[in-house]
Amino acid sequence: MKKKLILITYDLLNAMHYRQELLDFFGGLFELETHTITDGIGEHLKADAVLALSPINNEEILKHFDDEPIIIHGVKAISNTGYKKLMNIVPGTKVLLMTTNRTSAFDMAAYLYQLGINHIDFVPSYPDNPETYSVDIAVTPGQMRFIPSYITKVIDIGWRLISADTLMSVMVALEIKTNSLLEKLYQTSKEILNSDFSHAPLDLYSNTKDLLTLTINLIDDGLLFLNTSDHPAFVNQAFLSMMNLNEQTIDTRELIRYLPMEVRELIMDPSERDNYIFKLEKQEKIYTFSKHIFSLYKDTKGFLIILKDAKKIESLEHEIRKKSIHKNAAAKYQFSDIICKSSVMKDCIQRAKRMALTDFPILINGESGTGKELFAQSVHQYSARSAHPFIALNCASLSNELLESELFGYEEGAFTGAKRGGKKGLFELAQNGTIFLDEIGEMPVILQAKLLRVLQEQEIRKLGSSTTIPINVRIITATNRNLSDMIEQGLFRLDLYYRISMFTLVIPPLRERIDDILPLSEHFLKSFKIHHSITPALQELLLSYSWKGNIRELQNCIEYMAYMGSRALTPDDLPPGYNKKIITTSQTDLIHSQKDSPISNSSVEFSDLFSREETLCQRILSLLYQQPMGRMKILKELNYDYTEHEIKKAFEYLHEKNWIKSSRGRGGTSLTSAGVQQFRLATQSADTF
Repeated sequence: MKKKLILITYDLLNAMHYRQELLDFFGGLFELETHTITDGIGEHLKADAVLALSPINNEEILKHFDDEPIIIHGVKAISNTGYKKLMNIVPGTKVLLMTTNRTSAFDMAAYLYQLGINHIDFVPSYPDNPETYSVDIAVTPGQMRFIPSYITKVIDIGWRLISADTLMSVMVALEIKTNSLLEKLYQTSKEILNSDFSHAPLDLYSNTKDLLTLTINLIDDGLLFLNTSDHPAFVNQAFLSMMNLNEQTIDTRELIRYLPMEVRELIMDPSERDNYIFKLEKQEKIYTFSKHIFSLYKDTKGFLIILKDAKKIESLEHEIRKKSIHKNAAAKYQFSDIICKSSVMKDCIQRAKRMALTDFPILINGESGTGKELFAQSVHQYSARSAHPFIALNCASLSNELLESELFGYEEGAFTGAKRGGKKGLFELAQNGTIFLDEIGEMPVILQAKLLRVLQEQEIRKLGSSTTIPINVRIITATNRNLSDMIEQGLFRLDLYYRISMFTLVIPPLRERIDDILPLSEHFLKSFKIHHSITPALQELLLSYSWKGNIRELQNCIEYMAYMGSRALTPDDLPPGYNKKIITTSQTDLIHSQKDSPISNSSVEFSDLFSREETLCQRILSLLYQQPMGRMKILKELNYDYTEHEIKKAFEYLHEKNWIKSSRGRGGTSLTSAGVQQFRLATQSADTF
């Protein structure tokens, strides 16, 4: 199947000209499609590469493509004939330089000055330019149609030609580089002015060899270029250093005989190699070996040998990982960021610190909103892996297929729509660091088996690959579900549970750490940078509430009051849905009364749901009681505390209960009469707050 190139030019005439130039050079080796800036670039384009011959940035180009093609910003050069015409112009002459647009005009003026054409005073111009200049002569690269009427003499230097470098870039991008094309490129380059050396001083040529030697000696990789007689054409200091050789004590013309046997055998092998890993036993070092054959028009000129120190590669990869870590691949919090005064929470932190000093998997158990990821990040920061990546993934946020590709990555062509070049998975990106798998109970059983293998073998296999990749990653998991019950139901693997729960950390809910409620409330108020105080009446009420949503619910409640309440916050400033009456009973009496209250009866309706699912369904009923709305609106109203997948499952459950109904079009979803009755029952039952 032929590859596709899209050509972008300024206008139709340019498109027709440069399309023909490409066809004359390449023939029908690829499919060619043209678009122009003046007529508008199409939408939802697809191509293997884009050649832009007019000023346009990558961001603007990519807007028009579904995928991400290779983008080549082409260079246009003048011909030797055009150059001679310019050099014949009398020095000091002021001439109009006419091109297709303003940017192109100024770019070409700069280009001509760079070529050394400094004896002419160019006045850049373009179509529709309102300025009129007192000049008689105009220079143009084939754009005769734009010459103003007041010009008496025109010097047409001919259409600029696509440069040799640009043609080579097209060959590489479309993978069509052949000897016949290279020969054709060599012939074409003779017609084009060489902008690099047309006016370079002669002493630069005499220094070229010295500059080359200096350059290759600054390269950390070992480089050796052998001619066809296996004699070195050049060798850099890094190569000699890797081989423990001193240029002063050896005959470099006979370099091969000084090399270790392992290296000699690889060099003498006629086949090419790319990053072949081998070990030098005497040095006890590991290197990668590459051998590339250099040919010019089917004539072999020699061989380039490249040696790389594997330890340096590993160190460089580590630095790259550190600098390229995206926002969800770095731990921001540590134990000192956890706000607490309760003894139960302090004890939890101490146990977490002891676990952090080991390198075993940790399972964090706790209700939604208790701060499980905060603990996971703190464990990572306290561990020996703190200098390496921390990557978090919510297992409930992605479909089965996406979850697998995110974790393990994929090879190019592994599935329809796979990114060119493939993609690294999160396990690879977390190398030497920590990966945090939140809501592990939502992971499909088939993926649980693959995760178990990762834990057992410390290796992964990308989608579409037949090879394994060794990894060194610590795994921390978290859940708000009862994994033991899930094991009995066949929803979670027992062998995986034993692997991830070697150390289990249980985060207590907020209602069991009452001493932390007020410090947390004060902390949230300060973080909003709004100066409010909490009255004793509100303090008592906050302490008496059960906080089913835990710290997340408390934070949302405080944030609402911070922006909507008075300077001295009272129970009247609580968000809608919260009872404003002050509870005078103790927390113990409150919890006891809640167990016997009607809310327990209303919860029977949700007896087949877990705590997080029950809370979500009740919040959805509350929102729909106010007004009909769709799933995405609900997701936004819930501050994205839940995933789209969870919202969808909750909607399905409420539909089965006949508590909600969906309208076509933009009507959204609303409560049925049964749903209204259920919401009122739950509201009445909750009046203990």
